[in-house]
Amino acid sequence: MGTIPLVCPSCRKRDDEGWSLFTVEAASDASWRCVGCEKRFPAVSGIPLLVPHPAALIESDLVGAFAPIGEPSALSSLAESGADGDAVARHLQHASTWLHAHYGDLVGHAECGYHAFASALGALPRFEAAVELGCGVGRGLSILSRHADRVLGVDLSLSALRHAKRVLAGEPLEFARRIVGRHYEPALIPGELACDNVDLVVGDVLDPPLVPGIFDCVVALNVFDNVRSPRDLIGVMDQLCTPGGRLVLATPFAWQSGIVDDHQRFGGADPARALRELLESGDGLGATYEIEDARELEWFLQPEARLRLTYTSLYLVARKRRES
Repeated sequence: MGTIPLVCPSCRKRDDEGWSLFTVEAASDASWRCVGCEKRFPAVSGIPLLVPHPAALIESDLVGAFAPIGEPSALSSLAESGADGDAVARHLQHASTWLHAHYGDLVGHAECGYHAFASALGALPRFEAAVELGCGVGRGLSILSRHADRVLGVDLSLSALRHAKRVLAGEPLEFARRIVGRHYEPALIPGELACDNVDLVVGDVLDPPLVPGIFDCVVALNVFDNVRSPRDLIGVMDQLCTPGGRLVLATPFAWQSGIVDDHQRFGGADPARALRELLESGDGLGATYEIEDARELEWFLQPEARLRLTYTSLYLVARKRRES
């Protein structure tokens, strides 16, 4: 996968002397193999699933893992004839919401929910290697690809990454846009975002299959409040970031039971201040950080034509201080 190494999530260890890591390599179009323990990991649509239990992950979203990409009409008909809680209906609703949020401006709408983030990422300096944790359907990767020599996208959703792969290959992507209830209309993302320096991997953002300290840009947008331990996410970003590199993150701090552990909810009534203080102090991290940019950005989701959910996200760019 380019020149960004991927490592086995099953046999790596860390002790007082540091990390013990083994890389994984493509054994075939459908399989990757660890050069150390020789465990094999499946690949679907050319995307490796580098998690300890790939089958369990696939089982949780069989429709998203294997449904045809770019051919939404059959699934739309199934959804309309079924019930709201059916697997097909849930998949279509999720795909519609996120593809529209990221690419709505390219399918004939005046704006998309990702617009403010796109502008902010577009103002970043040049990087050698960037990784986006929780990259979703890939709009951020398309922007980072113009600022970095090598870019890697990590997400637990194979469905999202399959859509991202099509778009980032520069191919048109038709999807079913939810209008109301289980009624959908076709929408087309044009094939104008091609980039050849982006790779994708299914992985856990709290335990990514990556070598520490090789990225000079580590991005996580609206992921902080979608993991069980936000502080652990900051720790992972810190480990991945090279000295002098930057962390780029955004979050509305929209805590939800069942997603963020109650005792991990960050900063009480002022989580934005607590997050800044954590980065500046380096408490529990490997370095301290200088806040280069801190502002509030609007982010919205539009699950259907008459419904819009608007959030205000704290957007931070923090530079990792080099050791003196």
